[in-house]
This record gives sequence, C-alpha cells and structure tokens, in this order.
Amino acid sequence: MKICLLTETQSGCYKWRGAIPAKYLRQRGHQVEILSNQETYNAPDVLVLYRAHYPQAVKIVEWCRKNNIRVVFDTDDALDLVPPENLNYKAVQERLPLYEFLLRAADVVTTTTDTLASYLRQWNPNVTVIPNSVDPDEWTVEPRTGEVRIGWTGSPTHFLDLAVALDAVREVQKRIPFTFVLQGICQESTLEELMAVLEARWGQSLFTTPLGRSIKHFMDKLSGIRYGAFYKILRFNSGHGARQFPFPLCAIANDDNLLQFFIHQLQ
Repeated sequence: MKICLLTETQSGCYKWRGAIPAKYLRQRGHQVEILSNQETYNAPDVLVLYRAHYPQAVKIVEWCRKNNIRVVFDTDDALDLVPPENLNYKAVQERLPLYEFLLRAADVVTTTTDTLASYLRQWNPNVTVIPNSVDPDEWTVEPRTGEVRIGWTGSPTHFLDLAVALDAVREVQKRIPFTFVLQGICQESTLEELMAVLEARWGQSLFTTPLGRSIKHFMDKLSGIRYGAFYKILRFNSGHGARQFPFPLCAIANDDNLLQFFIHQLQ
C-alpha cells in the first residue's frame, strides 16, 4: 500500500506521530512518502493529514474523494476545548472550522488516548487510538538506579496543567527525597526572562489577560521548588541545584544521539 503523510517535519509531534510509525510501516512492506516541496507525486492509496495546519486541506480532501483515496486525520488535541489561558488560544480559534471539517470528512481519525478518542467520536464514529511510543531501536530501557524520579513534559501551552501538580510536588518532596525531571515550557532560560519578553511585547496589560494570569499563577505555584532553564532538559531536587542542558526539546526528540545522551544523563 502507498501511504502519503502531509505533515511538518521539525517537531517532536512529527517524530512520535509521523516518523516512527512511518518507519515501521515501511518495514511491513508499505511505501510511505513524506509530502514536501517536490513538484510531482504519484497518487497514494491513503493520505494522512496531521493536525489542522494546512489551509488547502479542504481542497486536498475533495481531490482524494474524487480519486478514491482514503483520508486519515491524525490529531493529538481537542482544539475546541483549548481555554483562553492557552498561549495558542487565538490561533486555535481560527483553525476550528478546518479542524472540525477534517474530523467529519476523514475515513479514519487517529489520536493518542482512549479519552480523547471518545470525545472525538461526536464528529466521527471511526476513531482509533495509536498511542505515542518510543522507537525501541533508539531508546532502550536502562536498569533502575534505585533513585525515585518524577517527570513532566509539556510545551508553553501547558502552564496551568503543570500548576495543578506543583503543590503536591512541593509537599511530597519535603517528606520523600526524589528528583523532579522537567522537560519543556519555553525557550527562555528563566521564568523571569520569559516574563520580561512577554511584558515588552504586551506591556502591563498582559497581566489582565487569561494568559498573563495563568503565567502568574504558575510562577506562584512554582515558588519553593527548585527549577532551572526552561524548554530544556532539567534535573533537580530539593537538596541539590538544577542540572540544565541547553537543547530545545524538539531538537532532542528529532536527534537520536541527543536523545541517547539525555537518557544516560537522567539515569
């Protein structure tokens, strides 16, 4: 079977949702092609569209229908549930019509979890779960060291999600020594630098917005917990300073050598 993937290729989402599945589909004998900027392609049997990024997706789906090409829409978000506190809220509102069109028009919708699949079935009954997973050729499980580690991974769109857990992290850390491994948040080196960037962009009015209030709430919750640079791999605990590695999270996801380095460092 010939399968074409319409996706960006510079993110962690592409690595987990596109590149790894494509690798193993090829090993099963399928022909998988990543659509790029070349001028011509042979028509596929299946076209997979990733997320609601492509304004021309409606025309592409209509073309697939005329040529009996099956359409798969892969999404790891419930975009209609994104709250005003989210950094991408405004951009998401503009994508909602396309997002809902793709949900309804696809022959199959693929997503990450059973909970999200159940929610998406209000638009399309044919939703199946393909969990995010590591590539066993790249990432093998190391023996445990005996040290307790708790990890969290997220992007700048998840300030409030992490804030929910920080009170518990702080209290448990007082009673039980453990390492808190944090991946993500933003590209600035500190929260103070992030706030300075945002304040320069929007002024004091930032703190009257849902996004600004959510960041302030996050900073308040983070007080009392050691932290280091953001949008980078960190390792810290209640008794020791932060260890920080200045590599963007998506760069790590897309670079096998970097990934192995950080796996070793976080053992």
